[in-house]
Amino acid sequence: MCARISKRQARALAPEGSIIALPLRDRGYGVGVVARNSGDGALLVYYYGVRLDSIDSPLDHSVLKPENAIRVGQVGDLGVLNGAWKVIGAISPWSRSAWPLPPFARYVQGVAFYKSYYDEDTLRKIREVRIEKSEADELWEDGMDGYVAAEIVLTKRLRELGI
Repeated sequence: MCARISKRQARALAPEGSIIALPLRDRGYGVGVVARNSGDGALLVYYYGVRLDSIDSPLDHSVLKPENAIRVGQVGDLGVLNGAWKVIGAISPWSRSAWPLPPFARYVQGVAFYKSYYDEDTLRKIREVRIEKSEADELWEDGMDGYVAAEIVLTKRLRELGI
């Protein structure tokens, strides 16, 4: 049986501003910044077009800015809890307002499009409005990935970018 941890303990493992290294499916590690940690199983992560050979590889922190993200999304925190995802640093100083929780686009069978808004602390959906496809195409895709799915998606995206 797995011991449960408190929200405070979960948040302490990867607090907001943490730089994380996540194993890629082919080689090396991808890099993300935890922008929100609900303490209840959900993280909001900004992912970057960076591949590290090892967790100890040097990392140019100047690239880790919100506007440089190649993906932003919610992910379960199990990768952090089980040690597969490692905290390798922190953004300092951390400013939550500089790393916004963006609205996301949700697609319904390609015929309806919605803009989803989430609570800043709990990462629970609080509102959704119908939008045009053109607006949806400008937003990050809505959804919650498991940590392995996030590794797969980031690996694929880095390959597409030739990284």
